[in-house]
Parts: sequence; C-alpha cells; structure tokens
Amino acid sequence: MLRKSLYQLGALTLAMGTAMSAQAETVSSVAIASNTYNAGQTITITVGYTGNVDVDTTGGTPSIPLTIDTNTAPVGVQAVYSGGTGTNSLTFDYVVDPDLNDTNGITLDSNIFENGGDITDTVGGAQSGLALSAFDASGVLVDSNTAPVVTSVAVPANATYTAGQDLDFTVNFDENVDVDTGGGTPSLALTIGSASVNANYVSGSGSGALLFRYTVQPGDVDADGIAVGALSLNSGTIEDSVDNTANLTLNSVGDTSAVLVDAPVAVSSVTVPAAGDYATGSNLDFVVNFNANVNVTGTPRLALTVGSATLYADYLSGTGSSALTFRYTVGLGDFDNNGIAISGSNIDLNGGAIAGAGGPAALTLNSVASPAGINVNFASGASATGVPVNSPLMLLMMMLGMGWLVRRKMQA
Repeated sequence: MLRKSLYQLGALTLAMGTAMSAQAETVSSVAIASNTYNAGQTITITVGYTGNVDVDTTGGTPSIPLTIDTNTAPVGVQAVYSGGTGTNSLTFDYVVDPDLNDTNGITLDSNIFENGGDITDTVGGAQSGLALSAFDASGVLVDSNTAPVVTSVAVPANATYTAGQDLDFTVNFDENVDVDTGGGTPSLALTIGSASVNANYVSGSGSGALLFRYTVQPGDVDADGIAVGALSLNSGTIEDSVDNTANLTLNSVGDTSAVLVDAPVAVSSVTVPAAGDYATGSNLDFVVNFNANVNVTGTPRLALTVGSATLYADYLSGTGSSALTFRYTVGLGDFDNNGIAISGSNIDLNGGAIAGAGGPAALTLNSVASPAGINVNFASGASATGVPVNSPLMLLMMMLGMGWLVRRKMQA
C-alpha cells in the first residue's frame, strides 16, 4: 500500500513538472527612456519576460512596430531586436529617421512580430508570449527636423596672451555634427582691441564639440578683454547626420573680460648705411624693421651722435609696411672721424606716431647694426671742418685766409 502511494506521488510530481516546463514565458514589462529623440539617435525598447527566453534569428529578426505621429500623417517604423537571448530581458532598437516629429509620444504595437524568427522559452522550448504589457509612451518624443543648436562656447583661460600663443574656443552643440571644409572653413569672429580677426575651425567633426583657434599676431593688443562675435560657415558646412544645417546662434558664451592680449608691434632690427666716409650732401639711410606693418603720422626720427653733436635722421618713407626708412643728410661742418652712433635706445616720435593694427608700436630699437665704420667728412681730401680741401669752397676759404694774412703783415 505504501509502495503504491509513493508511486502515485512520484507520477503526480512528474506531471506537474512537465506542465510547468511547458508553460510559456510571457512579457512582464516594457521600458523606454523618456526623452526627445533627434535624427540619428536610438530609441531602445526593453522587453522583460517572466523567465529566460531564446531568440532565433535564422529565419528572420523579430521587431516591434512603432507609430510616430507627424504633422502630415502617422508613420510606421520598426524597432528591431538587438540583443538579450538567453536572458529574461530583450532589447529592440529604432534609429530615428529624419523629417519625423511626435510631440505627444510614440505608440507601440500590442505585439512583438517574429518575422520568421522565433522567441521560445529557454527551459522547455515552448513558444514565448508575444503580447506586450501596457506601456505609457507619452514621454517618448521625436523631433528630427530640428537643426543642431549651440549649447555653450568655452573660451580661453583668463590670462595675458602674447604673440605666437593660441586662443582656443570650443563650440558645443546639442548633438553630433559633421564639418565639411571643402568649400570653405567655418570661423568664429573675434574682436581684439579695435581689430577684427577670426578663430578658424580646427577639429571636432563627428562630435558635439568643435575647436576653433586664433594664434596671436604681432600688433594684437587688448587690455580690457577680447570679444567673441558670430559663427560663420564661410561656404563650409556644419550639419547633423541627416543634413540639418546647424543653427549658428551662439548661446552661453564664456566670459572673456579677463582674456587679454599684449603683442604690440615691435622693432625687430635696424639696418645702417654701409661703412665708409660720407661727405657733405651725402645721404645716410637707416631702415627700422618691425615685426608687422605699421602706419606713420608726423615725422618721427632717430637720434645720432656725429662727432660731439646730436643730429637726427628723419622719417622718410615706409608707412603701411614693416620697414621704415630714416634719412640724415651730411651737412657742412658735420665731422666724425671714428664712426657715428645711434645715440637713442628708442625712436623719437617728435610729435608724430607709429602704430600697428592693435595700437601704438613699441619704440625700443632692437638688433641695431653697428654704425662704427661710418665716418663723416673724414675721407682723404677732407678737413676737420667737413669741407673737402679740393672743393671750390675750400679753395675760396684758403684764398680769403691768405689775403687776411697778407693784409695783417702789410699793416704791421
């Protein structure tokens, strides 16, 4: 009797186990992250089951139909199975197409479609349930008509920048963008002092952060902070993955009031006349070279020491270029037998001005060639008066002097 009872209990247990193993797993949950999805972004649907399931895509790939309400007519798309076989959680992905818009939430179909594939229980192999549990998708919005928008602009660190240093700006967008420079290079307008310059696009295509760079040039000066202007395409393009042209309006631009620039135009070298002896009426030209173009007003000058006298080489020409010529013309009585000298360490503005694009130029004379071999009225045939002994003027002076001596002697 006992043996029979045990047999019956075992049979009942086996039957219950078989029935349980044959029971299909069903969908227990559906989850989608609430968000506004732009073109190229992925909407992922996570379907939870009551137990582990296997997905066989040999005959086809399961999917979930979605409906996106556009302004014209609803559009049906598919979220395609992407992973999770062997677990109790399957994922289905849809990459948002361009030109779609849904402001009140997408709609999911009530079932998973196997499309020739299979979704079965891992234990027992029974066909798994395909009916989706109720899900509120009102927070899952689509806007793939919107152009990329600038969310912020990062600016250089507060500092004083000099010639040759880089000013880097990062323009951040709300989605990844592609930059095409085939037709031109996008740029970011800057104002440094009173000058307008551009920070040109350098890198970042394919990401949401584009780098623009300007290298400080000689003559750039700004003591109260540079200013950031407009973003321009310059016949290039900035677009998202579905060819929406970026909105170029700059938002949340960093503070540049302490981003200063101090790179005034400066003298790079001074060339002097060739060594030699220069007589009265000869021109001695000095060329002052700057590291950028300058404009001259008035008559700046260079101070010279000729013998014991201070004389000047006056500005002659060169405004609008980087090379200014100053000229001294040897005068009667000028004399130097051991080389003239440039006696000042700076250009004497003499009431005039020399300025680069960013403001007044630095006037310190750098890399001055030696004028030690330049003599004045000391060549063979010249006198200490600066008048050549064989000149008509010297002959007249000698005749007058001899006549004076004769008269003195006769008077004596």
